[in-house]
Amino acid sequence: TQTFMVPSAIIHSQIEHCFTHNRIAQNKHLTLKASKKGKRLCIELLTPMASVIDHQGLGIGEAYIRAKLNEVCEQGWELTSAENNSLWVTRYSYTPKINLIKAKEKAISL
Repeated sequence: TQTFMVPSAIIHSQIEHCFTHNRIAQNKHLTLKASKKGKRLCIELLTPMASVIDHQGLGIGEAYIRAKLNEVCEQGWELTSAENNSLWVTRYSYTPKINLIKAKEKAISL
């Protein structure tokens, strides 16, 4: 089992985005994958789509996700979100800031 540091509420925001911006295909499941290469973490959310909704959002959810990644990750993080066949695929790739990891480890050890 691996432990991942995920910026607060980014997955929640992305799942909410899936439901407000497209129709989820019936009898299908969301898939969340996580992997680690060295210090870099990768998270992938795959959402089956039945159809895309013409949503006129303000981009607040994506702005929040980008702000959280800026706050707790080293520079060079990546966020992609696009349709791929019958799936909406969102990928996060980032390296958590070391000082935040050490603070979390210290908090756990107390």
